[in-house]
Amino acid sequence: VLDVMDAIGVEKAWVASHGSGGVVLTWLALRHLDRLKGLVYEATTGGVKVETNAPPPPPPTPGAVSFQEMTLRLLADPTREGVRQRLLPAMHPDHPERITDELVDVRLAHYSRPSTNEAMARYYSSHAAFSATEEEAARIALPVLVLGSDSRGEQSLMGPRRLAEVIPDAQFKVIEGTGQWGHWEAAEAFNDAVGGFVLGGRGA
Repeated sequence: VLDVMDAIGVEKAWVASHGSGGVVLTWLALRHLDRLKGLVYEATTGGVKVETNAPPPPPPTPGAVSFQEMTLRLLADPTREGVRQRLLPAMHPDHPERITDELVDVRLAHYSRPSTNEAMARYYSSHAAFSATEEEAARIALPVLVLGSDSRGEQSLMGPRRLAEVIPDAQFKVIEGTGQWGHWEAAEAFNDAVGGFVLGGRGA
């Protein structure tokens, strides 16, 4: 991320993340705060070991396998139905129609391209875990918006809500009726939340 910013001449930027990409935001905030204007976390705890006093929920995937294992299986044998099944748990369970044919086609092409397939298989097989403590996250002195989904009720909200509680002055907002892909499932609500926060400085 820093190399891209340097290459295009951006000294400071707002950075947004989704899911496991949230660890990048936390890493940047803890090591390169001076390069950031603010952060937007979506459907993630950003690698922060949040203390919710609740056991982690089982993966919302067929057979309760992890997203990591499900993705590795799909990368080994990319199929249209496999892609659709991989996307289903990322959406709100009441709205499978949000997985359009176009979305499946794009994803299938992505998983089937040799270069991206190899890179993703390498990532999901051996990516190093990044984690931060609540005490470390409490040092993030930036405007922060944390977006949560309600696809699994309170279970979906506990981690992101706790992240927003730990980071000083962070704002927490639920994109209602969505799973992990609020940016796709409720694009207008997502854009309003993020746009209002970024353009308003700290007001979502």
